[in-house]
Amino acid sequence: MAQLLQGAQALVAEQGIEAEVIEKEGKPRFIICDVADETNVELIVMGSRGLGLTAEGSSESVTNLVINLAPCPILIIP
Repeated sequence: MAQLLQGAQALVAEQGIEAEVIEKEGKPRFIICDVADETNVELIVMGSRGLGLTAEGSSESVTNLVINLAPCPILIIP
């Protein structure tokens, strides 16, 4: 996983985008928001499995909860 994340970091660095790889254990929905708050990030970029807001259980999805808890703007990639 670390190698994959470092590869992604290098890829965005080539485009002039500053990114930092942070690995933490815990519930992703809370860890993502906590780290964003602690490090004063300007934007969270995350993927979505495309369940939609009407899908059963989607209100508890990591993406949906981060949207509601994040201290900064979020870019969702479908």
